[in-house]
Amino acid sequence: MISIGKIPISLDYILSKVSELKILSFYFGVLQVPFLINSPLRKDKNPSFGIYYRNNSIRYKDFATGESGNIFNLLMTKHHLNYRDTLSMIYNDMLRNYSKGCVTINHSKRTKVSKTIDIKVRIREWDKNDINFWTGKYGLPVDYLKSCYVVPIDMIFIYTKTGTYPYYTNRLAYAYIENKDNKISYKIYQPYNKNQKWINKQDSSVWELWHTLPEKGEKLIITSSKKDAMVISYHTGIPSISLQAESIIPKKKIINQLKNRFNQIYILYDNDFKASQNWGRMNGHKISKLFDIPQIEIPNHLKVKDSSDLYEIHGKEILCKTINKLIHICDLNLNLKSKKQ
Repeated sequence: MISIGKIPISLDYILSKVSELKILSFYFGVLQVPFLINSPLRKDKNPSFGIYYRNNSIRYKDFATGESGNIFNLLMTKHHLNYRDTLSMIYNDMLRNYSKGCVTINHSKRTKVSKTIDIKVRIREWDKNDINFWTGKYGLPVDYLKSCYVVPIDMIFIYTKTGTYPYYTNRLAYAYIENKDNKISYKIYQPYNKNQKWINKQDSSVWELWHTLPEKGEKLIITSSKKDAMVISYHTGIPSISLQAESIIPKKKIINQLKNRFNQIYILYDNDFKASQNWGRMNGHKISKLFDIPQIEIPNHLKVKDSSDLYEIHGKEILCKTINKLIHICDLNLNLKSKKQ
């Protein structure tokens, strides 16, 4: 074991301070996994070097040479070092600064898959663990989830120019399926995967739960996520849809189409009351101003940021009362505004 001062340089110590993904990005500039890159070990004009997860550990495979291993094997080969010296290099490059409070690289739990890569999934049967998660936490039964095109999966298949590569998912993993213009796309949700909670192949034009909307309706809520939209729709009876992210600006013609179908539309984004910047409020306000859609927000005193958390922590009755009250107050304000005009 190598040591500097009183700090033991061991694999366990290093991984207690920085994740494998941070090490990967520090040395190779890769910010998402799975990913296909030009080989860092040889001349490679066409990307043929795969980075992926297996058993929550980052692995690599060179599809041209067949070489494979973990991230530490990769660093050893790249820098011509033995195992102990590789750990020492990581410590000197990353952890000395880390221990001094130097800002390290942050990574989103959301991964957007490259346009050159396609993904498909292997669907498995629903089981009691799925029911405990969806029905126990959010009150959503399996039949409803099926109607929303949510399916449990156990494998992801990455399709590239060089071949197809399968990856096992976490025990709880789901595919959100959308069909836009007869094109099927997937978003992968692994609620307890710290590194790859989301893997998304759906582009910014895809609205989640669009297929569940009635042709005409009284009210519609645009919210932050598919899970929130399902919770709102199922428990309150008010149709709800979501974009791929709160930061996405929808096309004006689509908003106009929705306005022709629904008498009143509301924007309900996250209340990021704990964050230094309340991005949900800011993004919702932007949509509200651009398209003249009233903005509603879960009150701070409930200490939850979204509708899913509201149901999980406070239950169905508080969820329904809160959203209906927000809409009622909003409608009263709109009526007063119209009378003054």
